[in-house]
Amino acid sequence: MAFKRFVEVGRICLISYGRLSNQLCVIVDVMDQNHVIIDAADGSPVQRQVINLKRLNLTDLVVKLPRGCKSKTVHKVMAQEDVEAKFAATAWGRKIARQRLRAGLNDFDRFKVMVARKRRSYLIGQELGALRKERSGGA
Repeated sequence: MAFKRFVEVGRICLISYGRLSNQLCVIVDVMDQNHVIIDAADGSPVQRQVINLKRLNLTDLVVKLPRGCKSKTVHKVMAQEDVEAKFAATAWGRKIARQRLRAGLNDFDRFKVMVARKRRSYLIGQELGALRKERSGGA
């Protein structure tokens, strides 16, 4: 299978390190083999900056942008393409949303999750035991 996530202008990325981790951004220009200029949608904490490629995860999403365009153009294109909603619909986006939800739980919410998990495991064990008993009794 061929590699399809190339570093290119318009590639949507996810910042993977630092205080801006798990924030979406878009590559506006490529500086050299290790650094790119990124920008993000309006209202995002990510501002236009130079960032090392080691701190970015490339996504499958690409928007059509001219090289080195202004922030105003980036904001407009990101809003038109509805990039954040498209990313949120992917498995990766759902995973990050789930992680944020779990991280925001208070003590009682964590307790309720634990009780629900134990209940589910108990029911699965009961059903599995019944299936095993049925299988061994029928053979």
